Amino acid sequence: MAGGSERYIFVIQYPRANVQNMVASGFNPHLPGFRYQLLSKLLGASMWFFIFYRAREDGPKLLGLRHPWEGHGHGHYDEHSGGH
Repeated sequence: MAGGSERYIFVIQYPRANVQNMVASGFNPHLPGFRYQLLSKLLGASMWFFIFYRAREDGPKLLGLRHPWEGHGHGHYDEHSGGH
């Protein structure tokens, strides 16, 4: 075969028992129980509720739309303005 048209094919042959074991073996985790699925959904939901609550309360401060020292708009400074 002149001209470099040779093809090399490498075949790896495994014993038959090892191939069957490789197909049947591996990581096969069991599914979590109902309690654990429910607990994970409750914890995940409470995490997102807390994140959205904090974003509602502190979001404008974090984004720079409001200064942290401006208060919450409850009229706190109106009560103390006369005596001080």
